[in-house]
Amino acid sequence: MKVRLVCWSKQRHLAQIYAGLADLHRQRVIELTQHVVTEPPPSSDTACPPHLRHAKLWHCTVETRGLSLYFDMHDGDTVDQDALERCDVYLKRGYARGRGYDAKVRPLGLNYEVYADAFDRFELERRAKLLGKWSAAKYLLKRPIGASGLEAPPPTGGEPRVLLLCRTWPPDRSSRELNEERVRLNEQRAACITALRRAFGKRCIAGFARSEYALRHFPEAVVDDPRITERRRFLELVRSTPICVTTTGLHGSNGGKLGEYVAASRAIVCEPLRHVAPDLEAGKHYLEFRSADECVEAVERLMTSAADRRAMAEANRAYYLRRLRPDQLVLNALTEAPSPARYRREGQQSTAA
Repeated sequence: MKVRLVCWSKQRHLAQIYAGLADLHRQRVIELTQHVVTEPPPSSDTACPPHLRHAKLWHCTVETRGLSLYFDMHDGDTVDQDALERCDVYLKRGYARGRGYDAKVRPLGLNYEVYADAFDRFELERRAKLLGKWSAAKYLLKRPIGASGLEAPPPTGGEPRVLLLCRTWPPDRSSRELNEERVRLNEQRAACITALRRAFGKRCIAGFARSEYALRHFPEAVVDDPRITERRRFLELVRSTPICVTTTGLHGSNGGKLGEYVAASRAIVCEPLRHVAPDLEAGKHYLEFRSADECVEAVERLMTSAADRRAMAEANRAYYLRRLRPDQLVLNALTEAPSPARYRREGQQSTAA
């Protein structure tokens, strides 16, 4: 299968798509070519809100089998109308329930920062053209974390512990609504950190990453050792902690930690998902909570039942291999897209309707 990637950004949310394409090319499942441009496509939406003016930096285009697939990895649930008109299939990370999207728009799934496992010449080219020679040199000296560095088998034995490490979001002055969202998000995270520490003591690793804002507003909830929130150390903790907690991200998104937890085959506790992750089920792949008290109750259930922890970890391992591993996520997107002939029929029927 011949595939052409057209890209204009090194935004980290795109790393998952780039990694999946590179791994499929290395496995000889696809024949990948790449066209790097230095500017995103122009926008005709002059009324675009401030927080979405640079949203195209979270996007890329993949062309295959006569179809144009547009990948939108932005946190929010808004669709880029310019891209929607040009593409055949619009794959949306932040696919919100009940939004009444066009038939072209389809949910992509969970997103997390992950890179190709082996040397990736396409990544080297992107870095050189978009970030400069120094970034390309750094990639050659120390490659970022690939899929194998994030995944893990279901844990066995040992005392159950729980992990919740997160960040605070300072105010967003561009909109009152977005600022209120950040206030709610920070307060919910702080309440969960406090409740988990109180309930589970030494069996709990929970806290905010150190920042000026966190220290000023939530000093009691900040971690004592800032090293544990550094990415590599955090991922080590994920792979060594059976129960992991995450909260809703910005714009109601499924945060990157949720994808990392699934990749590591953890038992997961999280807030109800506002954005669709195909085939990911509450009760099977994660337990839901809506308050700090419910968070503690869900963790307690997993703490006291090794069978429940094991079943959830195994379900998440299976989901990762089927739906989330970068090469599989991208392959699903490529192969589940309709054939050009079928797409034309569907488009004609939609127009007639």
